[in-house]
Amino acid sequence: MNEECVRDSDKITPCDALGKALDGSYHSGRKGVTSLETVNDTSFIIAGFVLRSGGYVKKGIKLNYCPFCGNRI
Repeated sequence: MNEECVRDSDKITPCDALGKALDGSYHSGRKGVTSLETVNDTSFIIAGFVLRSGGYVKKGIKLNYCPFCGNRI
């Protein structure tokens, strides 16, 4: 159980609440909170989280802080 988001160099591990709120990848084009992933050698790494809502549905807003635990991501 992660009570807070953890950032380890380029990898981010979301807290439990943010993990439950995630609705797919950024490239899916869905509304809500999505993960922004990058490729590192042979694996995908979560590089951030994007919120798509209201007037920001098309590109979204990259989150600097977790809306649940408040940690910088």
